[in-house]
Amino acid sequence: MATDAASAPGTVEENDLSAEPDDELPEDRDFAAGDGESEERAEPEVDGHGDNDEQPDGPRTDFNSFLTGIDFSAFTAGIDFSAFAPTINLSALVPKVDIGPMYDAAVLMAGIDTSSLVPKIDFSAFTAGIDFSKLLAGLDLSHFSDSYPPNWPLDVNLDQVTEVISGDGIPLVWVPRQTIVEEVLAAPDRASRIGILLAHSEALVADCGAVLDAITEPSLQGQLPLARNALAAYAHGHQEAAQALATVVTETAVAAALSSRYEEVKDAVVFDPDKTSWIRLRLRAALAPIHRFYTTWYRSSGAPAPEALSRHVTVHEADATHYTAANALVAVLLVTSVLRAIQELQAVAAARKDEDGQAEEEA
Repeated sequence: MATDAASAPGTVEENDLSAEPDDELPEDRDFAAGDGESEERAEPEVDGHGDNDEQPDGPRTDFNSFLTGIDFSAFTAGIDFSAFAPTINLSALVPKVDIGPMYDAAVLMAGIDTSSLVPKIDFSAFTAGIDFSKLLAGLDLSHFSDSYPPNWPLDVNLDQVTEVISGDGIPLVWVPRQTIVEEVLAAPDRASRIGILLAHSEALVADCGAVLDAITEPSLQGQLPLARNALAAYAHGHQEAAQALATVVTETAVAAALSSRYEEVKDAVVFDPDKTSWIRLRLRAALAPIHRFYTTWYRSSGAPAPEALSRHVTVHEADATHYTAANALVAVLLVTSVLRAIQELQAVAAARKDEDGQAEEEA
């Protein structure tokens, strides 16, 4: 069981689960000048003869000489202003204010052919030679594929996801498969979601097996065989054994990778999509169900025992009412998703360590 002792070797530093550098707030800066007192700004001296009063050195240009030779009647001779009769009588609307006649713009524009001024543009001539498939092929989507859960639909609603992974404690990252994820997210409440999972239990066993087979993290080699045994126990109908084994394996892996202090872990795995950077989306979403998994309960409290999977109840308050088919399935899904998330978490920590080492060498 977890204690307040130091974390086991291989523990990921707290910063590896927290904000990325681009999520951090910049350091406070002191923008005050000198000792903080405002400096008086000297106003420019102005005498009785400012710059605006000075006369230019060169001769003035007489524009009248240009205008006298222009016969404006030549421009207006062909316009019949009688066609511009007023069409709106605003005096009826505002009888005390006479703002004069208004003119209908449609009549003014009726004789003007604007098509010759703005010819039609055929954009097909510009796009005909562009192969958009090559443009898309050149896009680097690795950051998207490395950060977005592979089993989520692209139009996923993060509010619904948060309700399921944090509120219900149901894993949704890496497992289940996308079609089941879509069904779970569309369900109205936790009972309905659990019913969907139980109805697809055989498919979920296959999904968990595929994800566990893809885990190669060295620090998890002691827990990986046990996770497979928990999955096998569930597949063969030994649900209580599956729940117990999957629960202790999950706790062991979390304590080694994050912390052995339950409250620290619960705080670290809180999932808020508005505060989660894109590149940490699936990692944080995968760890989010741990918060409810770490729900504590004591018989002496007088409160009813939690129905949803609880590490504390499973280990310390073993009762047939808590060892259920639903909790066993959630436990198997959780150990699968968490082990896969820890593999990614360790990869992130290793990459950051390499970057720090390279920066020190270059410094």
